[in-house]
Amino acid sequence: MANCWKNEPSLKSLSRKAFLHVDSRSGFNRLQAAVFHDDSDTVWKAQCYLENHVQHMIFQKTGNQANVFPGKTALEILFALQEKGEGNFEKEKKYKEYVEKIDTLNELHLCRGSDDAEKAVEIFLNDGVEIDIPAKSNRTPLMWANTSSSGKFIKTLIDIGADVNAQRPDDNVTPLIVVAHFNNYGATNILLNHGAQVNIEDNFGEQPLHDGAKEGFFNVSKRLIDS
Repeated sequence: MANCWKNEPSLKSLSRKAFLHVDSRSGFNRLQAAVFHDDSDTVWKAQCYLENHVQHMIFQKTGNQANVFPGKTALEILFALQEKGEGNFEKEKKYKEYVEKIDTLNELHLCRGSDDAEKAVEIFLNDGVEIDIPAKSNRTPLMWANTSSSGKFIKTLIDIGADVNAQRPDDNVTPLIVVAHFNNYGATNILLNHGAQVNIEDNFGEQPLHDGAKEGFFNVSKRLIDS
């Protein structure tokens, strides 16, 4: 099978919708093509860029025009390759974790997918969902949103009571550590302006600045230093 994505543009220039768009010629979306070609780098980036749409990338199927694996999800492709001895065990494990994660997400977490701040407020007020309710890996809705959501959505969660210094029970990671790791300057600024503490350490003794500096994220690191 020829490479499904020739002259592919940078991931940074692609919207989430474009990432999941099915190529009319191959029948594959970008993630499915990455799994098929054992492109670990793209699969890892998908985890970062598409975490809020994980339910779609697990269950979206290839087109019927696909020469191989027609009507299959990325997970099914991975399992089929694994049976042939061609799969990647680490990716298979990661995808199983994705499936488990889906089952733990509530509506407040999933609002991040549409970046719908008004919906988040409606769910909080009408459905009585706890604002800091954890999902798989103990991520609260605020931690879930901090990777890539808009400033308006993040600020809305804080305004309705999200704890900017909440620590995950398993590793003591805070929202500020999460945003530093994902190089989200806007979210870093919002958290700091709403009382996020820069000196809280996780179980490894690392603070937000450690993550930002280690990854070479200059602007985020400078903002943390200046706070």
